[in-house]
Amino acid sequence: MSSLARLRKVFTPLDLRRVACLDLETCLIRPGLCAPPVTVCSIYRPGLGVKLFGTYDLEREVLELLETGWIIVGHNIAYDMLCLFEWYPALRGPIVKAYEEGRILDTGLVWRIIEISKGDMRGGLALDRLCQMVGLNHQSKHSTDEDGEEIRLGFGKHWGTDLSGLSQAEVEYCMDDVVLCWKLFERVWNQGWATQRDVAKLCRTDLCLKAISAFGLRADPGVVDALEAEARRETARLAERAIEL
Repeated sequence: MSSLARLRKVFTPLDLRRVACLDLETCLIRPGLCAPPVTVCSIYRPGLGVKLFGTYDLEREVLELLETGWIIVGHNIAYDMLCLFEWYPALRGPIVKAYEEGRILDTGLVWRIIEISKGDMRGGLALDRLCQMVGLNHQSKHSTDEDGEEIRLGFGKHWGTDLSGLSQAEVEYCMDDVVLCWKLFERVWNQGWATQRDVAKLCRTDLCLKAISAFGLRADPGVVDALEAEARRETARLAERAIEL
């Protein structure tokens, strides 16, 4: 049996109807605040569209996703989960459980694997280029407001509000990001080179490394080195699968 045939034999398709995409906007990161307070939580679910939740409303919605078996995807989602972990104690246990069950997957890691499989070892390809790689049409939206300021840097002013003060540009920014992330995940996942178990394992390693960094945890350098080495091995292995396909 060829390696490709073996891969297809063990690959179990996800039920994309039960895959939600989550994206957070936060106050700005600064020294001593690497996991800042959350101002906006955008959630996309197939058939339900996008909904935006503010600082005090998001906990209930995220908890429902975590406790009802949804697979949650997001771009650099370990950062989002650590912000939730820091500011919403009731979510800490469900977040850990969802990671243990392999239900939190990172599109950023998946896209990095695609970059490597295409021969780009530097990373950081533009979103338009990533969309082109997987055959998804995408029209870039404006990332600045009418005053020329970057939209992504201005969400701190909405902390603790009911989001009624969001501008139309800010609403579109939040909604477009989470929908595009879900569509990219769908397109990449349907290529068939990854399994949920493999990507989930890589995501757990990534969470550990980002937690050490974000919270300034004291960790044995040998442990950090081992985690980083494991992440590199898994990334290279999955990139080889993507190349085969």
